[in-house]
Amino acid sequence: MSRVKQITVVFVVSMLLFIAGCGQQQITVEELGSTFGIEGTVTLDGRPMSAGTIKLVPVDKEWQLLEDLKTDEGSIENGRFKLNVSLGYKLVEIYGDDSVTIPERFNTQTELKAYVHHATEDVFAFNVQSK
Repeated sequence: MSRVKQITVVFVVSMLLFIAGCGQQQITVEELGSTFGIEGTVTLDGRPMSAGTIKLVPVDKEWQLLEDLKTDEGSIENGRFKLNVSLGYKLVEIYGDDSVTIPERFNTQTELKAYVHHATEDVFAFNVQSK
């Protein structure tokens, strides 16, 4: 094989490997115990939620609960939260403080989902409605 053909083959194989690596990265078993710092915003009816709690509940790829893994929890203040969470698929539950009522579809019956992995942008935004 000529030198040009060898270089061409190496280039093509390298590009294919690069492209294959650009898809959504899966979390390995070793990474499941790792944590990742995230931050974000929570709006209620289009405005920053004054106070509350956010929980990220671990689930599998089919969004079924993983009861053996810890739920990550943090405070929402002035529409912002910041916390360290374990990597993986999450159901997101948002609870208001005593002055704010959040419908069950955003907490105990949540419709909110997130995927936290090592290539995740660390800013999440969740929008909830009071009705």
